[in-house]
Amino acid sequence: MVARPYVLTRRQAADGISLCLDKVSHALGGAEIVCQHGGDETVAVYLYTVAIEELGKALLIDDLFAKGGGDGSLEVPRQWFRVKTAHKEKFERAHAMLPEEAIAYQKVDVYYDPEKIPSEHGGRLADGMEMLKACHDLESRLCRESGAAPLERYRGYVVVRDYDRDTGVHTVTLSTPLPYEAGRVFTTVPYDIATRKNMLYADWDDANKRWNRDATIAPTRFVADDDDIRRSVEVDKDESELYPDAVLGAISSFRGAVSAREWASGATFAG
Repeated sequence: MVARPYVLTRRQAADGISLCLDKVSHALGGAEIVCQHGGDETVAVYLYTVAIEELGKALLIDDLFAKGGGDGSLEVPRQWFRVKTAHKEKFERAHAMLPEEAIAYQKVDVYYDPEKIPSEHGGRLADGMEMLKACHDLESRLCRESGAAPLERYRGYVVVRDYDRDTGVHTVTLSTPLPYEAGRVFTTVPYDIATRKNMLYADWDDANKRWNRDATIAPTRFVADDDDIRRSVEVDKDESELYPDAVLGAISSFRGAVSAREWASGATFAG
């Protein structure tokens, strides 16, 4: 049984939209303060996703406002305020309006960091693993067609074998593959309710028998080793690549998009 909607006057609806936008502004401001004062990224991401959800609520009500009401009233679904499924609807509405840089949190390697992908986004992981398999299949086919030996792998590493004819010594080393060697595939973890939960709470993934880890911005990245093109090494990221820049950039993009929007209710965004 579907619950009866709330019946609001247009004035009440407009007041609600303005209140939502105030909540958005406060959440963005709080996330910015956390970033600028060495706070925990988990807290910043939580506040930021709260802002996205409240924006979604404001947009949904404003959509009703734009359609108008014959008797001057609006019927606002109760589920936007009460039920769990409302989270998804509000995030989807906000994501449809915000630019990509405001809603895409982090790209996660589906091979090396699958536990960073929230369980609710299991489909993204499955799709990524299928793409990874396709990359390896293509690599094998191209090697066969060209007569080259395919790369030998062991648990995600490239096996490099060397034989010294003078000493008769065989050397076997394992190296972290370069992106093109591994056929690495990344999936984007969005700012949404699943990311917020994964950042805040310890979550047990029973299907894979493991704990999910935070999808936090890593302070390092892999680059090619200048002395050996078969290997890659881990290096510190430069300042522009580190948190909190990723979150601060999203906040800036978010504010710009919302400030530029024309609201049917006449609402304004303080920023």
